[in-house]
Amino acid sequence: MARDFYTYRGATELALFHHNLRVTCDTCNHTVVFSGNALWYLCDRKGWPDALSDMARRLYCLPCRKAGRPRRRPRYDVTDDPVTTRALREPTETVWKRLVRRHR
Repeated sequence: MARDFYTYRGATELALFHHNLRVTCDTCNHTVVFSGNALWYLCDRKGWPDALSDMARRLYCLPCRKAGRPRRRPRYDVTDDPVTTRALREPTETVWKRLVRRHR
């Protein structure tokens, strides 16, 4: 079930509500579903802004890049679909509990 991308302000909300982010390339229709927890953890580790709009500038279609096509902004949907890639590291249980405790 897809949700409106713009109702979520940041990857923290995505992680806390246990939702995932579906990224679809308009050029080749390649689709990947990233874990909300892993996206939040990536932003936290790198010191990147938490906003989904800022994150949208950092994600791109890997098959298109390998084929030499120009970098284009893909479509994003917040979803409950299962994760299709484990390219991003999940937070440890200690780090996750610290986040949950901070937002109670």
